Amino acid sequence: MLDEAAFSMYPSGFVDKTSGLDVKAFTTRIDQIIATAHADGTLKTMSMQWFGKDYTTAAGAFDLTKLGQVLP
Repeated sequence: MLDEAAFSMYPSGFVDKTSGLDVKAFTTRIDQIIATAHADGTLKTMSMQWFGKDYTTAAGAFDLTKLGQVLP
């Protein structure tokens, strides 16, 4: 038995910026959907249902601009 996890990951989606599609419009809409679900408690409810813990409040406080990712 290990004292700490040997591996962890945070599943996420990605966008192929070379696809030629309007990536900014897509990601803006996804951001809107997630912000609404966070604001109305939907994400917290799902987190509690599936994991028995609220992972969304701390995640919602994270400043994504710190990642330095810019979409064209």
